[in-house]
Amino acid sequence: MRRTATASLPFLLLVLTACPNTPPPQEPENSEESEGKKDKDTDPTAVMGGNTSSLGTNSGASYSGPKGEHATIKDEADKKAAPCGGPKIPDLLAVISQTSCEVPKATPEGLPQRDLKDLDVKVTSDVAKVAGGGKANLTVTFTNKGAVEVPLDFIADPEPHFEVAAYTLKGKPADKPAGAEPALPSSVTDQAPPERAISRVTLSPKGTAKLTVPWEAVKYKWASADRAKGALPGQHYPRESAGPLPNGKYVVRVVMPLAGVSEGVDHELTQPRTQVEVGGP
Repeated sequence: MRRTATASLPFLLLVLTACPNTPPPQEPENSEESEGKKDKDTDPTAVMGGNTSSLGTNSGASYSGPKGEHATIKDEADKKAAPCGGPKIPDLLAVISQTSCEVPKATPEGLPQRDLKDLDVKVTSDVAKVAGGGKANLTVTFTNKGAVEVPLDFIADPEPHFEVAAYTLKGKPADKPAGAEPALPSSVTDQAPPERAISRVTLSPKGTAKLTVPWEAVKYKWASADRAKGALPGQHYPRESAGPLPNGKYVVRVVMPLAGVSEGVDHELTQPRTQVEVGGP
């Protein structure tokens, strides 16, 4: 699961350098299989392992972990894997996307609900104001304020998914598609959903971990039926941009697949938020 054949790339470059008269490889033709490998959206309530969420289904943009973290050969993957914890984790998303950080036989449903009173989660934007349709980067920072290690468990199905959802200052969804979610085609629903795994990192006392999620200041609509044919089994109907968000101030939430945590109705740990203004060039 979540492996990409990258180990043979240096050898291929060596062969091409040694054989300058070798014609370049032909561009492969498009196929239905390649059309099906598009990014999919994630339900905010589903990614949190059953936590009750105040967010509506598919209310914002989703982002998943990198898919090229491993070589095909397991030994090569283990050699390059980053530690699954420590006092400072600058790229948490890359770490939890590694198969080496998965907990054997662990499931979201089997995790105990832990009161992480020493864990502080904050989100900040790299810009305070963005033009409608423009982009911003949202950085989530996890801080262990306590004196003991804190394990953080994230759901991967098969990749960890992070969703960004925009709300008005009064709490109304600002980017959610209109109307009920369409049904996925039978060609998708007839397939078995991907395996759900738990990826764990351990944050040292006084340690920090960060991840950055891109966000576009746009509204969404349900995607076309053709795109839905490439949806991932077990996920929700895909969406696409429906134009820029109107000018104004918004509360932007990062909905995370952090599981096994006990929190209040405001979801202060799994849905950290910040305020961003949309307007101007």
